[in-house]
Amino acid sequence: MPTYDYRCKNCDSFFSIDKSMNDPHPENCPSCSDTDINRLWDNIQLKGEEKGSGGKNCGGSCSGNCGSCGCG
Repeated sequence: MPTYDYRCKNCDSFFSIDKSMNDPHPENCPSCSDTDINRLWDNIQLKGEEKGSGGKNCGGSCSGNCGSCGCG
């Protein structure tokens, strides 16, 4: 099941949710209950996915030689 990362515009907190692609997105921030949250598109990660394969550390845009994201 994919993990989706979100950021709250009100309190600037980050949170992650494991959910099916068909499940609804969260409506409220778990920290402040505000409704102004954004999904972080480059941080979608499937459980068991390794660094360098599009995981949280490189976003899938790394050629494997950058060294800054742990995929090189």
